[in-house]
Amino acid sequence: MIRSLYSGVSGLQAHGTAIDVVADNIANVNTPGFKAARAQFQALVAQTLRAAGTPDAGGQNPAQVGLGVTVGAIERQMTQGSPQTTGRASDLAIEGNGYFIISTGAGAPRYTRNGAFDINGNRQLVEAASGAAVLGWVADANGKIDTSQPITPLTIPAEGDTLARQTTKLTLSGNLDATANVGDSASTTVRLYDSQGREQYITFTMVKTAPNTWSWDATDAGGASVGTGVLTFDGEGRCTTGPATVSVPLTDGAITPMVFTTTFNVQQLAESSEVVASHQDGLPPGAYQGFSVTDNGVLIGSYSNGLTRQIGQLAIASFTNPAGLQRGPAGAFLETANSGPAQVGTSGTGGRGNIVSGALEMSNVDLTREFSSLIVYQRGFQANGRSVTVSDQLLQDILMLKQ
Repeated sequence: MIRSLYSGVSGLQAHGTAIDVVADNIANVNTPGFKAARAQFQALVAQTLRAAGTPDAGGQNPAQVGLGVTVGAIERQMTQGSPQTTGRASDLAIEGNGYFIISTGAGAPRYTRNGAFDINGNRQLVEAASGAAVLGWVADANGKIDTSQPITPLTIPAEGDTLARQTTKLTLSGNLDATANVGDSASTTVRLYDSQGREQYITFTMVKTAPNTWSWDATDAGGASVGTGVLTFDGEGRCTTGPATVSVPLTDGAITPMVFTTTFNVQQLAESSEVVASHQDGLPPGAYQGFSVTDNGVLIGSYSNGLTRQIGQLAIASFTNPAGLQRGPAGAFLETANSGPAQVGTSGTGGRGNIVSGALEMSNVDLTREFSSLIVYQRGFQANGRSVTVSDQLLQDILMLKQ
């Protein structure tokens, strides 16, 4: 009698726990990155009333009465959730294995599939729900990323930040008149940019010195020569001179000298001379406008002058046994002995998935399955409740026998 009562109570407890698990799954059906859990029932040890007999003695089977049920494990299902497009550059999803790494600055790092990120007042990329900083590798002043360094919070440029690019390459195109007399000249003034984004004007003057031969001289705004050379042409008017290096001394605080390579993409035909700058790679100062994220987690900052620069790269962690992770604050996960240590690297390497920008991974909860499980667990709870009621009634009857 007592055994049946205990079995019924254990059944109520186990099914109550299972209902709690299902209710938690249903509550988080719209939580980004949430991973559903399921309760695994396990029979409690049975009480043996009679041991098994040998075949020689009739071959009796053991007689045992179970003592109920318990929840043996609550397993979290780490399958991929469906991506949902949001259009926000700071919303990220991982397509495949891996977890974003976040930290509040105190305690162990946390791991999450919830890529709903935002930028805080310190220009750090943070998890919007908890404010924990997103970790990765920050690029240096030249936009280089060293993934061999320790991971740190990722910092985003402020809206007022500007960036310029010094001219390092110049291409001159056009024509020099093949019918010009020796001593005739043509000139063009080009606008270039120094390391601080200031405009620097350089004048190129070409003088015919012989058939199919022109000398050239580059002068700065003050008239000082900063480069000279000779242009030669073949019988069809094609320039046979290679690129030349021009070095311009500066006194305005920018990097000096300003060195750039000039390519002469000019021809010599019987028409009027005209030479222009068809390309130069310098840029004036431009304001930061926003960032995008590549599939390997590199944050690319864009500026109003068309310049782009690497800001940093997200760190992604993978685990030997993701199901062994422990659920922590704000739905993030914590490393445990059974999950194995975090293996930190970049997305797209070491079995880690790629990053999708402008999307969030939704919960992997299947409502149809959860509601079906809820009905089964409810019936189990009611049945075990009935067992407790019957056991209680039988105990009452036994007490009545004494009277």
